[in-house]
Amino acid sequence: MRGYTVRYTSTKDSFFKELNIERPNIVLLDVMLSEADGREICYELKTNDSTKDIPTILMSASPSTLRDYKTLHADGIIEKPFNISDLVIALHNHMQR
Repeated sequence: MRGYTVRYTSTKDSFFKELNIERPNIVLLDVMLSEADGREICYELKTNDSTKDIPTILMSASPSTLRDYKTLHADGIIEKPFNISDLVIALHNHMQR
């Protein structure tokens, strides 16, 4: 709708498989996942030389889980619930860096 192609995965394993198939322009990563912690995935991405430059935004309905986002090397955060317009602005801004 806004010119973005969205790919979705529901597990950590499928995320990393997809990452090897097609490198995304940006990653929007929920902190609370059913089988993994999005913060750990973010840290893995940002400390790996081949993926550290992919802008990564963490999102959560629990603001306290986002406090340490800089130590995880995340590029930004979004608190849920959020307005779609705010999300699009954040995605655009982080992709322009």
